[in-house]
Amino acid sequence: MLNITGGESPFPLSVLFLLFFFDEFDTGAFNVLAPNIKRSFHLTDRGFGLVVVVNLAIVLVLAVPVGHLGDRVKRVVFVVIGAVIAGTFSFLTGVVTTVGLLVAVRIMNGVGRLANDPIHTSLLTDYYEPFHRPRVFATHRNAMQLGSIFGSAIAGGAAYLVGWRVTFMILLVPILLTAVAAARLREPERGESDRRAAGGVMPHVRPLPFGQAIRVLLRVRTLRRAYWGVLIIGGGIVPLAVLLPLYLDRVFGLNEAARGIIVSANAFATYLGIQNAGKWTQTWLTKNLGEPVRMCGWLLMLVGVQLALVAAAPNLWFFLPIGLITSFTTGIFFPPLLTVTALVAPARVRSLGFSFASIFIAVGAGLFFISPLGGLSDSYGLRWGLFSSAPFWLVAGIIILTAAKFVTEDTQRAFADLDEND
Repeated sequence: MLNITGGESPFPLSVLFLLFFFDEFDTGAFNVLAPNIKRSFHLTDRGFGLVVVVNLAIVLVLAVPVGHLGDRVKRVVFVVIGAVIAGTFSFLTGVVTTVGLLVAVRIMNGVGRLANDPIHTSLLTDYYEPFHRPRVFATHRNAMQLGSIFGSAIAGGAAYLVGWRVTFMILLVPILLTAVAAARLREPERGESDRRAAGGVMPHVRPLPFGQAIRVLLRVRTLRRAYWGVLIIGGGIVPLAVLLPLYLDRVFGLNEAARGIIVSANAFATYLGIQNAGKWTQTWLTKNLGEPVRMCGWLLMLVGVQLALVAAAPNLWFFLPIGLITSFTTGIFFPPLLTVTALVAPARVRSLGFSFASIFIAVGAGLFFISPLGGLSDSYGLRWGLFSSAPFWLVAGIIILTAAKFVTEDTQRAFADLDEND
């Protein structure tokens, strides 16, 4: 672990990894058990999609104020409180019996998980120096994949044996124990590792009012292009989040255990993509600071092509290898995108920078759901519903590809902003 963190203490990375892991165990279980949950509550494809999208939209919108607060208050407190909330409402997912309560507990579970992306990533940025961040981010992000691997496999088996509700009741204890460990984390200064890497003294970064913080972020040209790309990706996420588990159920007739194994295998492929991308991003950075973003653009376009093949899979034996390759490709672009965001976002608005993309994802997802594409699977079948996601990834890749030329200058501006706040 020390070779990943560049000799710095691995304790912060380990604790934040475990919190992310247990929360994503819940997400993996929900994805695999989507057909069971849908049948239990007598929902149509669109009705189940509404449960997912309402949860996604509300949680993503809330990520913005959470990110802003993360730039103004102690972030470790957010981490601990979020873990307790997420664990409690994961447990309650297995208890509720009405659609309204299901929506409510999934929203609250999502609220608890809000710290996992912007706040965790902001803390890791300040704990560890820039060159080591790609592998740190890759390790942390892979908690999501490992949670999905184990959550999907265990959830499928548990549901097959004793029913889907039990799966959501087993996470409270490990999440609470990890939250206790998180309370021991040191609160780093914002921009601490940037200045340490440059050989300067520790800065004290002044927080900004919300409106001014937004303006600072949107002056960063790299981020503006990335946010437009993320808006398009939001439309491509909905079919994947809602329809893929139903696709395995209805097109290929797979039971809970089989779906769990397949989702787990795909999560493992994504894990391998992320793990390799951490090392590759370090190599890309040595070529040019914009190279990681350029690679992100090409990878997103490749995902679009691969998703079209997944939707057209004539049988399970074609679907399996194409699905694994697509999952691997999807994993590669996380570490470079996070690394570049950490470079170009000024330290005083970095938590907000990590969370601000969520509002664009929410808008993109909402626009997709209310458009005619949102009912495509009910009207024309799951294959067409799933295929509708492919063009979104292609367009998003083209947009993000154009951001690469701004990264070097935006990184220099971010470091200058840190000096101005001494």
